[in-house]
Amino acid sequence: MSLPNAKHIEVGKSRGRVTVTIDDWELFDVVEDLLVEDHNLDFEYYTEVELEGRKCFVMHFAESVSIERIERAIRSIPEAEVERIWRLNNEL
Repeated sequence: MSLPNAKHIEVGKSRGRVTVTIDDWELFDVVEDLLVEDHNLDFEYYTEVELEGRKCFVMHFAESVSIERIERAIRSIPEAEVERIWRLNNEL
């Protein structure tokens, strides 16, 4: 599910675990810092996948982490900030 403030970030579930898919490495780094440092939401590992011709980065969380906690944390990033970070490495 894409969040209204974060069109480059998608939160979902895979095999009973919350996943966060991000379509830019710089944005991934910022979201990782936010989740881990500000919200104490460590992910177990990440994978790289190609979606629609773009390299994406997927965080995989423990089964105990709720999708609501992840969404609440990501919603704290202003949409303009998500877009600004994404545009550092991407052109429209």
